Amino acid sequence: MTIDEIFEELKQHLVGGMMFHDEMANYYDFLGGFRGYKRAHEYHFLKESIMMRKLERHYMAYHHALIKDKQVADPQAIPSAWFGHNQKEISANTRQNAVKSGIEEWVKWESAVKSRVHELYKEVMDVGDAADIMFLERMLCAVTKELKCAQKKHLELESVSYDMPYIVGEQKCLHDKYKKKTAKIGKMLW
Repeated sequence: MTIDEIFEELKQHLVGGMMFHDEMANYYDFLGGFRGYKRAHEYHFLKESIMMRKLERHYMAYHHALIKDKQVADPQAIPSAWFGHNQKEISANTRQNAVKSGIEEWVKWESAVKSRVHELYKEVMDVGDAADIMFLERMLCAVTKELKCAQKKHLELESVSYDMPYIVGEQKCLHDKYKKKTAKIGKMLW
C-alpha cells in the first residue's frame, strides 16, 4: 500500500466510526431510559471527529495534500425493523435484548477497527516516515483504549446477566461522566 492509500483507509474508518457512534446514540435514545449509553456514544462520535481532523491536519502538514474520500458503508447499527415504530411499543424484554446486542455490536465494531488499524500501522512502518508511524501509534492506542472500555462494559453487564435494574441504575452516573468528558473534548484537538 502507498501512504496515500493508508491514509484514505484511515479516514474511511474514522467516518465509519462517526456513523456507527451516531447510530448507536440514536439506538439507545430510541430504546428510552439509556441516556448514559447515549451520551457515551455521543462522546465517542465527537472523539472520532476530532481524530479525523487530526488525521487530515497531520497529512496536510507532512504530505502537503488532501486525503481522498472513499465510499463508507452504512454500519446499520439500528435494526431495520425498528423504523416505523415508536418508543412506547418497545417491551421490557426487547429493551434488555437490545442493550445486550448493542454492547456486543460495540465490542465487535471496535475489535474490527483495532485489527485493521494495527494492520495499517504495520504497513506504514514500511512506507511512512517517523511522523506517520508516531501518528498511527497514537491512533492505535486510542482505538485500543476504546475497545478496552467496550470489553469492560460487556464483561460487567455479562456478570449481572444484563439485569435491567442494574443497567438503568448506572445511566445517570454514565450520563454525568460523559457530559463532563464531552465538555473537555475541544482540548483534544492538538
